[in-house]
Amino acid sequence: ELDAWYLLEYAGSYAKDERFLHPGREVEPEHERHYRELLGERSRHVPLQHLTGVQDFMGFSFYVNEDVLIPRQDTEILVEEAIRYIRPGMRVLDPGPDAETVHPLHNFLHIPEDTMHPAPIRRSPPFGGSPSPPRAAL
Repeated sequence: ELDAWYLLEYAGSYAKDERFLHPGREVEPEHERHYRELLGERSRHVPLQHLTGVQDFMGFSFYVNEDVLIPRQDTEILVEEAIRYIRPGMRVLDPGPDAETVHPLHNFLHIPEDTMHPAPIRRSPPFGGSPSPPRAAL
């Protein structure tokens, strides 16, 4: 039910406060059509975040699509615990896809830039065959 409210807001029909201030308000036809399309996608188990293109994480809004993993609340707790554990001089591996992910991570985690070290996950072996499972360590 909560997803339906988020999709109604995203479809352009209602702001959060409007649905309570004007509960009987009619939805404009183009917004209703878009809303119904979104509900259809959601009923096929497309994640809400892929439909809206946004997911909040650690107080920041991130653009997401079907090519990225959706950060969850459990991940925020894990990151908060990791931040408590990190001490000056420690090296932290970032199992992101490339070196560019280091900069946003250290910025929003509020830890020194030289603490983060990229550890790209190889998606496929360089000369064919089957990929090995990704491994990462903190």
